[in-house]
Amino acid sequence: MLQFQKELLEKVLSSQEFSGSEKYQKLLRYLVESTIEGNIPKEITIAFEVFEIDVKSDSASESNIRVYIHNLRKKLDSYYANEGKEDKIKIIIPKGRYKVEFQKVKEKKNVIKKRTILIGITILLIIIASNIIYLKYFTNTTTIINSNYSNHIWKNILDNERPVLIVIGDYYLMKDNTYPDRYRSIRDSRINSHFDMDTFLMENPDKKDNICDSKLTSLGKFSPIAIRFISRMFYNSGKDFKIILASDFNWQDLSGNNIIYIGSFKSLGMLKGLLKRSNFEFFIYPNELQFYNIVSDSLHHYYSSVSSVDNAYESDYSVITKIAATDDDSQMLFFISSRDIGLISTIEKLTNLETLTEFENKYFKKPVSTNYFEACFMTQGLHRNTVKIDLLQINYLDNPSPFEIPEQ
Repeated sequence: MLQFQKELLEKVLSSQEFSGSEKYQKLLRYLVESTIEGNIPKEITIAFEVFEIDVKSDSASESNIRVYIHNLRKKLDSYYANEGKEDKIKIIIPKGRYKVEFQKVKEKKNVIKKRTILIGITILLIIIASNIIYLKYFTNTTTIINSNYSNHIWKNILDNERPVLIVIGDYYLMKDNTYPDRYRSIRDSRINSHFDMDTFLMENPDKKDNICDSKLTSLGKFSPIAIRFISRMFYNSGKDFKIILASDFNWQDLSGNNIIYIGSFKSLGMLKGLLKRSNFEFFIYPNELQFYNIVSDSLHHYYSSVSSVDNAYESDYSVITKIAATDDDSQMLFFISSRDIGLISTIEKLTNLETLTEFENKYFKKPVSTNYFEACFMTQGLHRNTVKIDLLQINYLDNPSPFEIPEQ
Protein backbone atom coordinates (compact mmCIF):
# COMPACT_ATOMS: atom_id res chain seq x y z
CA MET A 1 0.00 0.00 0.00
CA LEU A 2 2.86 2.38 0.77
CA GLN A 3 4.29 1.94 -2.72
CA PHE A 4 0.89 2.69 -4.27
CA GLN A 5 0.55 5.88 -2.20
CA LYS A 6 4.00 7.05 -3.31
CA GLU A 7 3.11 6.37 -6.95
CA LEU A 8 -0.13 8.30 -6.49
CA LEU A 9 1.83 11.24 -5.05
CA GLU A 10 4.31 11.27 -7.95
CA LYS A 11 1.45 11.29 -10.46
CA VAL A 12 -0.08 14.39 -8.85
CA LEU A 13 3.28 16.17 -8.53
CA SER A 14 4.09 15.61 -12.22
CA SER A 15 0.75 17.07 -13.37
CA GLN A 16 0.47 20.46 -15.11
CA GLU A 17 -1.28 21.84 -12.02
CA PHE A 18 1.78 21.19 -9.83
CA SER A 19 4.72 20.96 -12.26
CA GLY A 20 5.29 24.73 -12.31
CA SER A 21 4.98 25.24 -8.55
CA GLU A 22 8.00 23.90 -6.68
CA LYS A 23 6.74 25.40 -3.42
CA TYR A 24 3.47 23.44 -3.43
CA GLN A 25 5.18 20.30 -4.74
CA LYS A 26 7.47 20.38 -1.74
CA LEU A 27 4.61 21.04 0.68
CA LEU A 28 2.42 18.20 -0.64
CA ARG A 29 5.33 15.75 -0.68
CA TYR A 30 6.18 16.65 2.92
CA LEU A 31 2.59 16.15 4.16
CA VAL A 32 2.15 12.82 2.34
CA GLU A 33 5.49 11.41 3.48
CA SER A 34 4.84 12.58 7.06
CA THR A 35 1.46 10.80 7.01
CA ILE A 36 2.98 7.59 5.64
CA GLU A 37 5.63 7.71 8.39
CA GLY A 38 2.96 8.29 11.04
CA ASN A 39 4.05 11.84 11.88
CA ILE A 40 1.42 14.58 12.03
CA PRO A 41 3.31 17.89 11.67
CA LYS A 42 2.34 21.17 13.31
CA GLU A 43 2.41 24.57 11.62
CA ILE A 44 5.66 25.50 13.34
CA THR A 45 7.26 22.28 12.00
CA ILE A 46 5.97 22.84 8.48
CA ALA A 47 7.24 26.42 8.50
CA PHE A 48 10.75 25.32 9.45
CA GLU A 49 11.14 22.02 7.56
CA VAL A 50 9.37 22.99 4.32
CA PHE A 51 9.95 26.72 4.03
CA GLU A 52 12.97 27.08 6.33
CA ILE A 53 11.22 29.79 8.35
CA ASP A 54 12.03 30.25 12.02
CA VAL A 55 8.63 31.00 13.54
CA LYS A 56 10.22 32.63 16.57
CA SER A 57 11.54 35.40 14.34
CA ASP A 58 8.41 35.75 12.24
CA SER A 59 5.13 36.05 14.12
CA ALA A 60 3.10 35.86 10.89
CA SER A 61 4.57 32.53 9.80
CA GLU A 62 1.94 30.28 11.36
CA SER A 63 -0.85 32.26 9.67
CA ASN A 64 1.02 32.08 6.38
CA ILE A 65 1.30 28.31 6.67
CA ARG A 66 -2.50 28.08 7.00
CA VAL A 67 -2.80 30.12 3.79
CA TYR A 68 -0.34 27.82 2.00
CA ILE A 69 -2.37 24.79 3.10
CA HIS A 70 -5.58 26.47 1.96
CA ASN A 71 -4.09 27.16 -1.48
CA LEU A 72 -2.75 23.60 -1.64
CA ARG A 73 -6.26 22.26 -1.10
CA LYS A 74 -7.45 24.46 -3.98
CA LYS A 75 -4.71 23.15 -6.26
CA LEU A 76 -5.70 19.58 -5.42
CA ASP A 77 -9.34 20.44 -6.14
CA SER A 78 -8.31 21.90 -9.50
CA TYR A 79 -6.20 18.85 -10.34
CA TYR A 80 -9.05 16.41 -9.57
CA ALA A 81 -11.50 18.57 -11.53
CA ASN A 82 -9.30 18.40 -14.64
CA GLU A 83 -6.26 16.13 -15.15
CA GLY A 84 -7.15 13.81 -12.29
CA LYS A 85 -10.88 13.54 -12.87
CA GLU A 86 -10.51 9.83 -13.73
CA ASP A 87 -8.39 9.00 -10.65
CA LYS A 88 -9.95 6.34 -8.44
CA ILE A 89 -8.27 7.56 -5.26
CA LYS A 90 -7.82 11.18 -4.17
CA ILE A 91 -5.29 12.80 -1.87
CA ILE A 92 -7.32 14.79 0.67
CA ILE A 93 -6.16 17.29 3.32
CA PRO A 94 -9.08 17.68 5.78
CA LYS A 95 -9.70 21.17 7.15
CA GLY A 96 -8.00 21.88 10.45
CA ARG A 97 -5.69 18.88 10.06
CA TYR A 98 -2.39 18.21 8.33
CA LYS A 99 -2.75 14.44 8.14
CA VAL A 100 -3.31 13.42 4.53
CA GLU A 101 -6.11 11.00 3.67
CA PHE A 102 -6.30 8.73 0.62
CA GLN A 103 -9.98 8.72 -0.26
CA LYS A 104 -11.60 6.31 -2.71
CA VAL A 105 -13.78 8.12 -5.24
CA LYS A 106 -17.39 7.02 -5.34
CA GLU A 107 -18.86 6.38 -8.78
CA LYS A 108 -21.02 9.28 -9.90
CA LYS A 109 -24.24 8.70 -11.75
CA ASN A 110 -25.69 11.47 -13.88
CA VAL A 111 -23.97 14.18 -11.90
CA ILE A 112 -23.64 17.45 -13.78
CA LYS A 113 -21.24 20.10 -12.52
CA LYS A 114 -22.68 23.45 -11.48
CA ARG A 115 -20.53 25.25 -14.03
CA THR A 116 -21.90 23.04 -16.82
CA ILE A 117 -25.43 23.86 -15.68
CA LEU A 118 -24.61 27.57 -15.60
CA ILE A 119 -23.09 27.47 -19.09
CA GLY A 120 -26.09 25.53 -20.40
CA ILE A 121 -28.55 28.03 -18.94
CA THR A 122 -26.52 30.95 -20.30
CA ILE A 123 -26.46 29.43 -23.81
CA LEU A 124 -30.19 28.73 -23.63
CA LEU A 125 -30.92 32.32 -22.58
CA ILE A 126 -28.74 33.67 -25.39
CA ILE A 127 -30.56 31.48 -27.92
CA ILE A 128 -33.96 32.63 -26.62
CA ALA A 129 -32.85 36.27 -26.61
CA SER A 130 -31.44 35.93 -30.14
CA ASN A 131 -34.74 34.53 -31.40
CA ILE A 132 -36.69 37.35 -29.77
CA ILE A 133 -34.31 39.91 -31.26
CA TYR A 134 -34.62 38.31 -34.68
CA LEU A 135 -38.41 38.29 -34.61
CA LYS A 136 -38.63 41.83 -33.28
CA TYR A 137 -36.03 43.58 -35.36
CA PHE A 138 -34.92 41.52 -38.32
CA THR A 139 -38.06 40.07 -39.90
CA ASN A 140 -39.01 43.53 -41.15
CA THR A 141 -36.96 44.01 -44.33
CA THR A 142 -37.26 47.81 -44.10
CA THR A 143 -34.76 47.79 -41.20
CA ILE A 144 -31.95 46.36 -43.36
CA ILE A 145 -29.15 48.87 -44.00
CA ASN A 146 -26.27 48.53 -46.47
CA SER A 147 -22.79 47.59 -45.32
CA ASN A 148 -21.70 51.24 -44.98
CA TYR A 149 -23.06 51.31 -41.44
CA SER A 150 -20.06 53.20 -40.14
CA ASN A 151 -17.27 55.17 -41.77
CA HIS A 152 -14.87 55.18 -38.81
CA ILE A 153 -15.64 53.31 -35.57
CA TRP A 154 -17.01 50.08 -37.04
CA LYS A 155 -16.00 50.18 -40.72
CA ASN A 156 -12.77 48.14 -40.72
CA ILE A 157 -14.33 45.69 -38.22
CA LEU A 158 -17.42 45.10 -40.36
CA ASP A 159 -15.64 45.16 -43.74
CA ASN A 160 -12.50 43.07 -43.23
CA GLU A 161 -12.53 39.29 -43.47
CA ARG A 162 -11.37 38.64 -39.90
CA PRO A 163 -14.00 36.93 -37.70
CA VAL A 164 -15.39 38.97 -34.81
CA LEU A 165 -15.06 37.73 -31.25
CA ILE A 166 -17.17 39.55 -28.63
CA VAL A 167 -15.77 39.20 -25.12
CA ILE A 168 -18.30 39.83 -22.34
CA GLY A 169 -16.87 40.86 -18.98
CA ASP A 170 -18.12 38.47 -16.29
CA TYR A 171 -17.83 39.08 -12.55
CA TYR A 172 -15.73 36.91 -10.23
CA LEU A 173 -17.71 35.09 -7.53
CA MET A 174 -16.61 33.56 -4.24
CA LYS A 175 -18.13 30.69 -2.30
CA ASP A 176 -19.23 31.55 1.24
CA ASN A 177 -20.03 28.89 3.85
CA THR A 178 -20.59 31.11 6.87
CA TYR A 179 -23.91 29.39 7.58
CA PRO A 180 -24.02 25.66 8.39
CA ASP A 181 -25.11 23.35 5.56
CA ARG A 182 -25.40 26.24 3.12
CA TYR A 183 -23.13 27.59 0.40
CA ARG A 184 -23.61 31.01 -1.13
CA SER A 185 -22.01 32.62 -4.17
CA ILE A 186 -21.06 36.17 -3.26
CA ARG A 187 -19.30 39.06 -4.98
CA ASP A 188 -16.82 41.53 -3.51
CA SER A 189 -16.12 44.49 -5.82
CA ARG A 190 -12.48 44.53 -4.67
CA ILE A 191 -11.89 40.83 -5.38
CA ASN A 192 -12.01 40.27 -9.14
CA SER A 193 -9.62 37.40 -9.84
CA HIS A 194 -7.95 34.33 -8.34
CA PHE A 195 -4.92 36.51 -7.63
CA ASP A 196 -7.06 39.05 -5.72
CA MET A 197 -8.56 36.16 -3.76
CA ASP A 198 -5.18 34.71 -2.78
CA THR A 199 -3.95 38.16 -1.76
CA PHE A 200 -7.05 38.77 0.38
CA LEU A 201 -6.64 35.44 2.19
CA MET A 202 -2.96 36.11 2.78
CA GLU A 203 -3.90 39.41 4.42
CA ASN A 204 -6.95 37.98 6.22
CA PRO A 205 -6.13 34.37 7.19
CA ASP A 206 -9.05 34.32 9.63
CA LYS A 207 -11.42 34.33 6.61
CA LYS A 208 -9.96 31.23 4.94
CA ASP A 209 -12.48 28.86 6.52
CA ASN A 210 -15.46 30.94 5.37
CA ILE A 211 -14.72 31.91 1.78
CA CYS A 212 -13.00 30.23 -1.15
CA ASP A 213 -12.94 30.19 -4.95
CA SER A 214 -16.37 29.22 -6.33
CA LYS A 215 -15.24 28.62 -9.95
CA LEU A 216 -18.45 30.44 -10.98
CA THR A 217 -18.97 33.88 -12.51
CA SER A 218 -21.98 36.15 -13.09
CA LEU A 219 -23.13 38.55 -15.80
CA GLY A 220 -24.48 42.07 -15.38
CA LYS A 221 -27.73 43.47 -16.73
CA PHE A 222 -25.78 45.13 -19.52
CA SER A 223 -24.84 41.86 -21.26
CA PRO A 224 -28.14 40.82 -22.94
CA ILE A 225 -28.97 44.45 -23.76
CA ALA A 226 -25.55 45.05 -25.31
CA ILE A 227 -25.84 41.86 -27.38
CA ARG A 228 -29.24 43.03 -28.58
CA PHE A 229 -27.79 46.29 -29.92
CA ILE A 230 -24.71 44.60 -31.38
CA SER A 231 -26.80 41.85 -33.03
CA ARG A 232 -29.01 44.36 -34.81
CA MET A 233 -26.05 46.29 -36.21
CA PHE A 234 -24.13 43.18 -37.29
CA TYR A 235 -27.18 41.65 -38.91
CA ASN A 236 -27.83 44.83 -40.90
CA SER A 237 -24.22 44.73 -42.08
CA GLY A 238 -24.21 41.02 -42.95
CA LYS A 239 -21.48 40.19 -40.41
CA ASP A 240 -21.44 37.24 -38.00
CA PHE A 241 -19.76 37.04 -34.58
CA LYS A 242 -18.97 34.70 -31.70
CA ILE A 243 -19.30 35.35 -27.96
CA ILE A 244 -17.10 34.23 -25.06
CA LEU A 245 -16.70 35.32 -21.44
CA ALA A 246 -13.66 37.35 -20.37
CA SER A 247 -12.79 34.63 -17.83
CA ASP A 248 -12.44 32.16 -20.73
CA PHE A 249 -10.33 34.47 -22.95
CA ASN A 250 -6.78 33.40 -23.74
CA TRP A 251 -4.01 34.91 -25.87
CA GLN A 252 -4.67 32.51 -28.75
CA ASP A 253 -8.04 34.27 -29.22
CA LEU A 254 -6.16 37.43 -30.15
CA SER A 255 -4.69 35.91 -33.29
CA GLY A 256 -6.77 36.39 -36.43
CA ASN A 257 -9.82 37.91 -34.71
CA ASN A 258 -11.34 41.34 -34.40
CA ILE A 259 -11.96 41.68 -30.66
CA ILE A 260 -14.83 43.63 -29.08
CA TYR A 261 -14.81 43.80 -25.27
CA ILE A 262 -17.95 44.87 -23.42
CA GLY A 263 -17.78 44.96 -19.64
CA SER A 264 -16.57 46.46 -16.41
CA PHE A 265 -13.08 47.76 -15.71
CA LYS A 266 -13.04 45.08 -12.99
CA SER A 267 -13.68 42.22 -15.45
CA LEU A 268 -11.00 42.89 -18.07
CA GLY A 269 -8.85 40.02 -16.84
CA MET A 270 -6.05 39.26 -19.33
CA LEU A 271 -7.30 41.97 -21.69
CA LYS A 272 -6.14 44.61 -19.22
CA GLY A 273 -2.60 43.92 -20.41
CA LEU A 274 -3.53 45.32 -23.84
CA LEU A 275 -4.38 48.73 -22.36
CA LYS A 276 -1.04 49.50 -20.70
CA ARG A 277 -0.27 52.21 -23.27
CA SER A 278 -3.66 53.88 -22.85
CA ASN A 279 -4.13 57.38 -21.48
CA PHE A 280 -6.65 56.35 -18.84
CA GLU A 281 -6.61 54.32 -15.63
CA PHE A 282 -9.36 53.04 -13.36
CA PHE A 283 -9.06 52.58 -9.59
CA ILE A 284 -11.54 50.23 -7.92
CA TYR A 285 -11.44 51.70 -4.43
CA PRO A 286 -12.26 54.45 -4.08
CA ASN A 287 -14.01 54.45 -7.45
CA GLU A 288 -12.06 56.79 -9.73
CA LEU A 289 -11.37 57.11 -13.46
CA GLN A 290 -8.34 59.14 -14.48
CA PHE A 291 -8.28 60.29 -18.12
CA TYR A 292 -5.34 62.16 -19.63
CA ASN A 293 -6.19 64.53 -22.51
CA ILE A 294 -3.25 64.58 -24.92
CA VAL A 295 -4.07 67.88 -26.68
CA SER A 296 -4.67 69.95 -23.54
CA ASP A 297 -1.97 68.08 -21.58
CA SER A 298 -4.35 67.75 -18.62
CA LEU A 299 -5.36 64.92 -16.28
CA HIS A 300 -9.06 64.62 -15.40
CA HIS A 301 -10.49 62.79 -12.39
CA TYR A 302 -14.01 61.32 -12.52
CA TYR A 303 -15.99 59.66 -9.72
CA SER A 304 -19.17 57.65 -10.30
CA SER A 305 -22.07 58.09 -7.91
CA VAL A 306 -25.14 56.12 -6.85
CA SER A 307 -28.00 57.56 -4.83
CA SER A 308 -28.45 56.13 -1.35
CA VAL A 309 -32.20 56.62 -1.74
CA ASP A 310 -33.67 53.57 -3.48
CA ASN A 311 -30.70 53.49 -5.88
CA ALA A 312 -32.37 56.24 -7.90
CA TYR A 313 -29.99 58.82 -9.45
CA GLU A 314 -26.67 57.52 -10.69
CA SER A 315 -23.79 58.73 -12.81
CA ASP A 316 -21.19 56.66 -14.59
CA TYR A 317 -18.06 57.29 -16.62
CA SER A 318 -17.23 55.05 -19.56
CA VAL A 319 -14.29 54.68 -21.89
CA ILE A 320 -14.55 53.54 -25.50
CA THR A 321 -11.22 52.91 -27.17
CA LYS A 322 -10.26 51.45 -30.53
CA ILE A 323 -6.75 50.12 -31.13
CA ALA A 324 -5.01 47.75 -33.52
CA ALA A 325 -4.43 44.16 -32.42
CA THR A 326 -1.51 42.02 -33.63
CA ASP A 327 -1.45 43.83 -36.99
CA ASP A 328 -3.33 46.55 -38.86
CA ASP A 329 -5.95 44.09 -40.12
CA SER A 330 -7.05 42.98 -36.65
CA GLN A 331 -8.99 45.54 -34.65
CA MET A 332 -9.84 45.82 -30.95
CA LEU A 333 -12.75 47.89 -29.68
CA PHE A 334 -13.33 48.26 -25.93
CA PHE A 335 -16.53 49.41 -24.23
CA ILE A 336 -15.56 49.75 -20.56
CA SER A 337 -17.41 51.19 -17.57
CA SER A 338 -17.87 50.58 -13.87
CA ARG A 339 -21.69 50.25 -13.91
CA ASP A 340 -24.37 48.80 -16.17
CA ILE A 341 -25.82 52.17 -17.12
CA GLY A 342 -22.57 53.40 -18.67
CA LEU A 343 -22.19 50.30 -20.83
CA ILE A 344 -25.83 50.27 -21.95
CA SER A 345 -25.85 53.97 -22.90
CA THR A 346 -22.58 53.95 -24.87
CA ILE A 347 -23.34 50.72 -26.74
CA GLU A 348 -26.76 52.07 -27.72
CA LYS A 349 -25.31 55.41 -28.83
CA LEU A 350 -22.60 53.87 -31.02
CA THR A 351 -24.74 51.14 -32.62
CA ASN A 352 -27.80 53.27 -33.41
CA LEU A 353 -27.36 54.50 -37.00
CA GLU A 354 -28.64 58.02 -36.31
CA THR A 355 -26.59 58.77 -33.17
CA LEU A 356 -23.52 56.93 -34.55
CA THR A 357 -23.57 58.99 -37.76
CA GLU A 358 -23.98 62.19 -35.74
CA PHE A 359 -21.03 61.24 -33.53
CA GLU A 360 -18.74 60.32 -36.44
CA ASN A 361 -19.62 63.43 -38.45
CA LYS A 362 -18.81 65.63 -35.46
CA TYR A 363 -15.64 64.01 -34.14
CA PHE A 364 -14.05 62.29 -37.16
CA LYS A 365 -14.30 64.94 -39.84
CA LYS A 366 -11.14 66.33 -41.45
CA PRO A 367 -8.36 67.01 -40.47
CA VAL A 368 -8.72 63.84 -38.31
CA SER A 369 -6.86 61.15 -40.25
CA THR A 370 -7.16 58.14 -37.90
CA ASN A 371 -9.93 55.76 -36.89
CA TYR A 372 -8.20 54.93 -33.61
CA PHE A 373 -9.21 56.82 -30.49
CA GLU A 374 -9.96 56.93 -26.76
CA ALA A 375 -13.21 58.60 -25.68
CA CYS A 376 -14.57 59.29 -22.20
CA PHE A 377 -18.35 59.59 -21.71
CA MET A 378 -20.47 60.61 -18.73
CA THR A 379 -23.87 58.95 -18.35
CA GLN A 380 -26.57 60.16 -15.96
CA GLY A 381 -29.74 58.23 -15.25
CA LEU A 382 -32.38 56.83 -12.94
CA HIS A 383 -32.73 53.16 -12.05
CA ARG A 384 -30.18 52.23 -14.76
CA ASN A 385 -32.19 54.08 -17.41
CA THR A 386 -30.20 56.71 -19.31
CA VAL A 387 -31.35 60.32 -19.02
CA LYS A 388 -28.28 62.00 -20.53
CA ILE A 389 -24.98 60.98 -22.11
CA ASP A 390 -22.16 63.41 -22.93
CA LEU A 391 -18.71 63.07 -24.46
CA LEU A 392 -16.18 64.61 -22.06
CA GLN A 393 -12.78 63.84 -23.61
CA ILE A 394 -11.37 62.29 -26.77
CA ASN A 395 -7.83 61.38 -27.84
CA TYR A 396 -6.96 60.52 -31.44
CA LEU A 397 -4.28 57.81 -31.60
CA ASP A 398 -1.58 57.87 -34.27
CA ASN A 399 0.18 54.73 -33.00
CA PRO A 400 -2.69 52.45 -31.91
CA SER A 401 -0.73 49.26 -31.20
CA PRO A 402 -0.87 48.00 -27.58
CA PHE A 403 2.63 46.60 -28.01
CA GLU A 404 5.89 48.49 -27.72
CA ILE A 405 7.63 48.50 -31.12
CA PRO A 406 11.41 48.79 -30.77
CA GLU A 407 13.22 51.31 -32.96
CA GLN A 408 15.27 49.81 -35.81
